[in-house]
Amino acid sequence: MNNKPTDPTSRAHWRTLSEAELETAAHLALLDEPERTRESAAWIGDNAQRREAFLAMGGTWSDEAMIAAAVELYAEPNETSAEILSFKPRAKPAALTRHWAWMGAAGAIAASLMVAVALFMMQVDTDNAPQSQNYASLTGVTQDVALDDGSHILLNAQSGIHVSFSDDRRAIALNTGQAYFDVAPDRERPFVVSTQGVDVRAVGTEFDVEQRGQDVIVKVFEGVVAVSFDQSQDPMMLQAGQWTRILPGLHPQVSVFNPASLEDWRTGWIVFEDEPLEGAVETLARYTPQRIWVSARHSDLPVTGRFRLDQPIETLGLISDLEDLELDITETRIEIR
Repeated sequence: MNNKPTDPTSRAHWRTLSEAELETAAHLALLDEPERTRESAAWIGDNAQRREAFLAMGGTWSDEAMIAAAVELYAEPNETSAEILSFKPRAKPAALTRHWAWMGAAGAIAASLMVAVALFMMQVDTDNAPQSQNYASLTGVTQDVALDDGSHILLNAQSGIHVSFSDDRRAIALNTGQAYFDVAPDRERPFVVSTQGVDVRAVGTEFDVEQRGQDVIVKVFEGVVAVSFDQSQDPMMLQAGQWTRILPGLHPQVSVFNPASLEDWRTGWIVFEDEPLEGAVETLARYTPQRIWVSARHSDLPVTGRFRLDQPIETLGLISDLEDLELDITETRIEIR
């Protein structure tokens, strides 16, 4: 299921939301699954403005610079970091009181974040500032993002990006998860995706970038991209049908695949080839609200096969049966032992 957000150039609709609604959106974005999914769905309903605010808050929480700016807004002269984080947010709606009580410092940051987001939105509306926007997808839900330059991004479930356009650069930060990029040509403004110390540079092409643990996986479906991961070396050039996996401290190898026949997450399937169980679980975790825990002695167990993404529990059960593992499932947690 795809959910296409409102055009990022038309932010005026956000201003129809009350301050209490914006604070509620920030609060819901901080909750753990499955409570986050359940409560956000009930609050959002069919209200497009609330949905956009909630998704933007999720993306903003991945932006360290925004969080730091939010905390600083409440700093007094000579105030320590501990004192800043002990700030008590103003009264919240009665329905949220029990949550803010245990949120503690996170609640203080959330209240501060509302001010930072308001300043952020005013800033991006000025003529001299680069176009900047956060996007985040929910558990089990992909999201299609249409950019002003004609490019399109498809976010995998539980993924977040920060988009920043200027006169000479189109910069995308993949903060969490995975995304597929269909880039509109613009030789004057290269399109650069950055994540975990890796830069993927393109002019007009289609490619996929994924965070999987500490690794970064890049697959090119059309055109050519330049992958930079070590400033002491020249970028690695990947053409259509090539992919690489960049692991910390190791030189990546280039492998090949058939873009026309590959069934990937965009079609609802995932193919693992000797994927460590820990990495396979991280991918499947984007499609279930339960937290998944893997015993350390099984984390490197290789997984091979083709699995449905919309049936994560059934997939984990199949993997456990094939590998003779024990699977324990509760409402909030899945354990593989």
